[in-house]
Amino acid sequence: MPLEKTVCSKLLKRYEARLSERANWTSLWQDVGDYGVPNKNNIFQSMVGGEKKTIELFDDSATTYNRELANALYTLMFNPVVDWFELMMGVPEVDNDIDSQKWFQSSRNKMTRRINESNFPTEIHSIFEDLPSFGTAPLFMLKDKEKLFRFIANQIYECAIEEDGYGKVVAIFKCLKWELQQIVDEFGEKWMDEDMKEEYKTCRESGKVKKYDLIQCIVPWREEYGPRPSDTMKYVSIFILQKKKIEVATEFFSSFPAAVPRFVKLSDEAYGRSPMIDKMPTIKTANSMMKVILQGGQLTIAPPLQMEDNSLVRPLKWKPFGANYRRPGSAEIKPIGTGGNPGIGLEIIEYLHNSLKDGFFINQIRLPQIDRATAQEMSYRKEEQYRSFGAILGRLNNELLLPVLRFVFQEMWEAGEFDPLPDMIKKYIQKGINIKYISMIARAQVALKAEALNRALQASATVIQAQPQVLDLLDGETVLKTNMADFGADFRFLNSDKKVQEIRKGRADAAAQEQEQEAALKESEVLKNQASVAQG
Repeated sequence: MPLEKTVCSKLLKRYEARLSERANWTSLWQDVGDYGVPNKNNIFQSMVGGEKKTIELFDDSATTYNRELANALYTLMFNPVVDWFELMMGVPEVDNDIDSQKWFQSSRNKMTRRINESNFPTEIHSIFEDLPSFGTAPLFMLKDKEKLFRFIANQIYECAIEEDGYGKVVAIFKCLKWELQQIVDEFGEKWMDEDMKEEYKTCRESGKVKKYDLIQCIVPWREEYGPRPSDTMKYVSIFILQKKKIEVATEFFSSFPAAVPRFVKLSDEAYGRSPMIDKMPTIKTANSMMKVILQGGQLTIAPPLQMEDNSLVRPLKWKPFGANYRRPGSAEIKPIGTGGNPGIGLEIIEYLHNSLKDGFFINQIRLPQIDRATAQEMSYRKEEQYRSFGAILGRLNNELLLPVLRFVFQEMWEAGEFDPLPDMIKKYIQKGINIKYISMIARAQVALKAEALNRALQASATVIQAQPQVLDLLDGETVLKTNMADFGADFRFLNSDKKVQEIRKGRADAAAQEQEQEAALKESEVLKNQASVAQG
């Protein structure tokens, strides 16, 4: 049943109210586009394909550092060729069960394969480019008949968001400028009234290309949005044609079908701030300074000339090997020396670039420049650098990766793509399955725990040597399983608990049999000795 126009009007007013709230942000985003991401500087106007974007850009260091940070985040947080997350339940009895761990890893591998087969690797890179620049980067998650799901990365200036009282994004609005044919191709013609059908017919016959504003509203479900398929469907995505205030399509989701990560967020702001926004004064200064240096260099290399009026026979030839003829008695042509030294400005530019490097964490993501260092020392230094991303990691995990993985898991679970649950997981399934990150940055954070155990054992080496029995306090199995889980090792290398019991039982039986044989041998030797004594 289609939504009433009054409901559509309410949603459109809600969208317009969120647009007015972000008015101050658009000027910030325009500066970001002009000075840092010139390919996305169409905040106030539509972009024309092929237009020049860098006419007023004289220093592109911010663009370079933003791309370098984006590539580093892509590699360190999401890398298609290595495992970057794992599943767990948070219950020691389950997490230490080998069969449960094998199910978790099998399910993780299936999720990873599905994610890599989708367009996620390409779209997530766009997200990582927008986060250090615009500060907020929405990622929409859609159901797909062929790939099961797909993703769309949008620029924040195309969207408007809404938070709850805890600072969590619970609604997002997006304006799509689509041709009528595109809308029909995506959603069909069922939503059209008579006027729209006639307009569609006219467009097809005349061949006119006209774009319409199609507003997508992803909001928590309410009764006025119509009946939902089940109580688990907590969110609804509604497409509304703004011109007519009519519903085009509606889709229900059990989890919020969008991730809206913010690089850094203030408590009283809905949108995120970024290194580029924080460093915008430095970026503008560097751009102006570079323009002045270029102008000074040009004046030094090709200075203006001074000459008497009508002193040349022909117009001045200002080119190599050009011959100029002076009138007899006229003064010599001389350059006007400005006395400027463009090299002084280069020192200022270097200072500004170093400031930008600090703002974009360039020194943390580049290899340290050391003349001599062992591989272990280099690895330790890199882990120390990665730990500086701890605050960023926590926010991006919660606002980007966690919503994506929950959506993927839910879609695959509903499609029945996972193996049957082991008995141990069935026992605690009501507690839910959790997600743990094991990316390069996350492993650098976890390494502190492993180092703590190593330091404790090293500090206790003297006591252990004097009293070896204290090692009875150490649970070696738990240490091994915990380290393998923390560092993302494959649990298929471990035998199941049942197999371990069989191995230990076989070892115990073999030891008992060996003891029996030794006892029988000793008994036979005793009898043999007794017989020898009796004969003697």
